[in-house]
Formats: sequence, C-alpha cells, structure tokens
Amino acid sequence: MSQADQTLTETVSAVHLDAVGGVAGDMFVAAMLDAMPSLWDATERAIAAVEPPPHVQASIESHSDGVLTGRQFHVAGVEHHDHHDPPSHDHAHGEPTGDGSASHHRDPHDHVGHHPWRDIRRRLETSALSPAERDSAIGIFSELAAAEAAVHGIAVDDVAFHEVGAWDSIVDIVAAAAIIAQLPGCRWSVGSLPRGRGLVKSAHGMLPVPAPATVKLLQGYRLHDDGEDGERITPTGAAILRFLAPTQEADPASRRLLATGSGFGTKRL
Repeated sequence: MSQADQTLTETVSAVHLDAVGGVAGDMFVAAMLDAMPSLWDATERAIAAVEPPPHVQASIESHSDGVLTGRQFHVAGVEHHDHHDPPSHDHAHGEPTGDGSASHHRDPHDHVGHHPWRDIRRRLETSALSPAERDSAIGIFSELAAAEAAVHGIAVDDVAFHEVGAWDSIVDIVAAAAIIAQLPGCRWSVGSLPRGRGLVKSAHGMLPVPAPATVKLLQGYRLHDDGEDGERITPTGAAILRFLAPTQEADPASRRLLATGSGFGTKRL
C-alpha cells in the first residue's frame, strides 16, 4: 500500500452508498475496491484466512458496460446463479454507482444444498481472520441467520443456508467484512433502495421479490419501485446493510469528496 493510499484509508470518515442497480455482496465489494484499491491486499488475505477450496479463487477486475467504468468482484471455481437459486449466493443484478453495493457465487462441488449456520460460524471463529474481520463476518451472517430463523419459525442455531452458505457467498461476506474492518468508526449512509418486483426461484419454490428474509432485513429502510422487474437486493446485500446500519438521513456535516467507485453486478438493466 502506498503512503497516499494509506492516508486515504485513514482519512475516510464517511461512505455513502448509491444502490442504483441494487445491493448484493459482490457489488458492495467491487464498488468499495474501485473507490479504494488499497483495501484489496487485506481483503485478499482475509479470503485466504478462511481457507476456501483450492479451486475457489477471488479476483477484482476492471469492467465497463459501454457507458461507465468500474470494477467487478469475481469468485471463480463456482457456478453462478441468478440470485435466489435458493437463498445463498448473492448477486443483486445491476450496476450501482457510488461507494458500494453487493454479490454472490456457488461451489459446483457443494451440491448437498444445506450449509448449517453453526458450521459456518465455527469456521469463521477458528479461522485466521483478525478479530475485527471475524466480528464483522460473523455479524453479517448472524443478521442473515436471524432473518431466516424468524421467517421459518425456527431457532437461529437450526438455520441451514442454501446458496448463501455456499463458497461464493462466504467469500463475498468475508471480503465485505475485511473492507468494513479497515474503516473503523466510519459513518455509513445509503439512499433509497430499489425494491424490485415479480417472483424469484428459490429452494422453497417461487417467492415474491424481495424474498421474505430480505424483507425482514430491510425493515425500516426507505424503498422505491424503479419499474425494473426481478430481484434487486439479495439476502447477502441486505445482511451487509443491516450490519452496517447506514442512515438514510441527510448528513449535516460538510465533507470533502475523496474518492468514488462503481461496483457492477451481472445483469444489465
């Protein structure tokens, strides 16, 4: 990390997220790394710390949709699904601009389909993540587990994820946690969120958009219908927001704009 990059990271006191295309784990990671590339080294180390299988590889790549440029966060070695091929991997499809948004992927060798929350938590607790990274990753997953438990009427420790428990989603959440851990004390804010519309296919059959667990996580946020069909906020994206607890109120402080970034999802709206 250059001295200038380190100074930028240490100087950032607020991050505003514009969820133009939606919110998914990969989109959040991509947007943050586009704005602050210096965050990547620690993020990459955090991903390695949870010891994904050798065939699972994460990368950050430049991307252009022919109008705007930014970054995409990729997890190779996994199958990619339109979000909610059960609630697991997370790809809100779209191109949010600003300082953040989210994403997901799935391990083709992981066809069992059920990933107990208690097992994922144990992996995170015993990993080589730093305390701040570990707390953030467990915090994000805990928000998701609590929402799933409430929706299905079961105990949190009995929650078993489908896509969200697969390696693509684990990597997305660990990467997001590593980024958040590098910005302690940061003020987070987000604009009105696109609600999405229609139905989405899940492990539990067809569900309305947003899916029930996502709706639970989004309680209290201002949403709007931008006329686009399909899922716009994935469970992973909603869990990251819930953990960050960003304000949607105006920021009374006068601030200097230090950097901007765009994170692209996988669907062009």
